[in-house]
Amino acid sequence: YQPEWRHFPAHYAARNLSQETQQKGRIMLKLSAIMALALTVSTTATTAGSHYDEGVNAYKTGDYSKAAGHYRQAALHGSVMAQHNLASMYFMGQGVTENPIMAYMWEQIAVENGLSGGRGFLEMYGFQLSHDEIKSAQHRATTCARSLYRDCDVPTIQ
Repeated sequence: YQPEWRHFPAHYAARNLSQETQQKGRIMLKLSAIMALALTVSTTATTAGSHYDEGVNAYKTGDYSKAAGHYRQAALHGSVMAQHNLASMYFMGQGVTENPIMAYMWEQIAVENGLSGGRGFLEMYGFQLSHDEIKSAQHRATTCARSLYRDCDVPTIQ
């Protein structure tokens, strides 16, 4: 019998691993996020909105700052896929300053808006956060959604 990693709280597991193991874990998490974002970008966008489409195009050309700006605009207008992609970009630090709390916040919003498969990303992003940081990200997500995306405490794009 091998227990599944998802049954252990992330903050507990992270404290009991060596720094080298934690670093390797962060690298693997980032590689997983890159692969997921690449898959998302490579599929046909079903979400309406020119900002989302422009974000996809900018990402494909490697203009990550421009992509993040367009995803942010689409996310603020409720695009679930833009919210997910923006979360991935915050997690990896592409076009924005790396910020796992903002990654968790945007992924939480995307999940609440119906993103299938997003719970796995929340677990992955939460692995790098303390319990208090997760609570902060969840509070930010709730505040953002309740304000209809007017109060999202969004840092500026690089």
